[in-house]
Amino acid sequence: MKSAILFIASCVFMILVLSYPNEVKAAPKRCHYTRRFRGTCGNDMNEGSKLCLGNFHKMNLLKYDLCGCVGGFPWPRDLPVRICNCSRPC
Repeated sequence: MKSAILFIASCVFMILVLSYPNEVKAAPKRCHYTRRFRGTCGNDMNEGSKLCLGNFHKMNLLKYDLCGCVGGFPWPRDLPVRICNCSRPC
């Protein structure tokens, strides 16, 4: 009898714990902008990211805070190119 009561109490406890609603926050929406620049991304991802942020700030675009750099195909005249993909909160 004690084990039946213990089993029922544990089931009720688990139902209460699992049915408790968790608050879910939506991720902030981000706007992306991609642009090509001359040059390479550098030796590591941080260097390329800083180069892209610097290019975007020189162009007086809206304040972008996250950037990624990818080496692109040389075009035109076989100059090295990097592709910057930056984002900011919308």
